[in-house]
Amino acid sequence: MSIQVSSDPRAFRAFEHTGWNAVSEAYESAIGPLTAQSAEITLDAAGVAPGCKVLDVCTGHGVLALAARQRGAKVCALDFAEAMVAAAHRNVPTAECRQGDAQDLPYAENAFDAIVCGYGISWWKCAACFAPEVVWRSVFGNDRHQTTDTEF
Repeated sequence: MSIQVSSDPRAFRAFEHTGWNAVSEAYESAIGPLTAQSAEITLDAAGVAPGCKVLDVCTGHGVLALAARQRGAKVCALDFAEAMVAAAHRNVPTAECRQGDAQDLPYAENAFDAIVCGYGISWWKCAACFAPEVVWRSVFGNDRHQTTDTEF
């Protein structure tokens, strides 16, 4: 078996994009119950409450987005894999689900009250890119963000 190694961020992104689109259904059925276990504590840590505007970055199949909607939050769910966005839309039809790059957000500054990310950062080639793009650009000044990734 050969191991593919690349220092090209575009190649890594293309590899991840193809992979997540290919495994969306299997990931949801196998990992969904596991990721759901941390949803409430993640939302608590981010201060998600009724009426709160929440961005769920790397939403996957929408576990955090659904839990936030159930709390009465207004939710935007973002993922770069189209199959994941389709799953999130199916699971959370009342959320705004869209395809986009978390390292180049399609939202204005200060657009959200809180940002959450469930297990998504560890898949980025540049996990350190999470802080400036997601946290500072979108919730600058209110310090309400939470991730389940331990690498961040």
